[in-house]
Amino acid sequence: MIGEAARWVVAGVLVVSGVSKLASRSGSKGAEMRALGVPTALAPAVAVLLPFVELGVALLLLVVDARWPTFLALALLTVFAAVVAVNLQRGRRPSCRCFGSLSDRPLSPWTLVRNGWLVALGAVAIATPDGPGQPGWLAAVLFVPTVVLLLRA
Repeated sequence: MIGEAARWVVAGVLVVSGVSKLASRSGSKGAEMRALGVPTALAPAVAVLLPFVELGVALLLLVVDARWPTFLALALLTVFAAVVAVNLQRGRRPSCRCFGSLSDRPLSPWTLVRNGWLVALGAVAIATPDGPGQPGWLAAVLFVPTVVLLLRA
């Protein structure tokens, strides 16, 4: 049950992230990606594709009864956490807009804590796989700290 709940929460976070990025499209997305360390040649493509990747992985988590979508989500979340960690280690604090217009704050240690929590949820989903169905109250229990970290970071 806990693996399924973690899967639902991760999928929900990816949906919010993807939708909010699509809703707040601007011409500066390539610049935001470059500020995060994405190579200049790749930044515009990453800016355009990232919301669709997030939504695609979320959809797979919700509809595919297999473990591989969970591995995809964990890989994606690990890359996000690594980008934040590298930027913080280098003393850079660009605004990541990780959740589009919902999060227009500079990177901070809280951003890393949030991403670490999401990576942990992905790992829990892999370590304790469950079949499809309603996650029930456990998803709400996992969702509360997720929302707090999303609002704080």
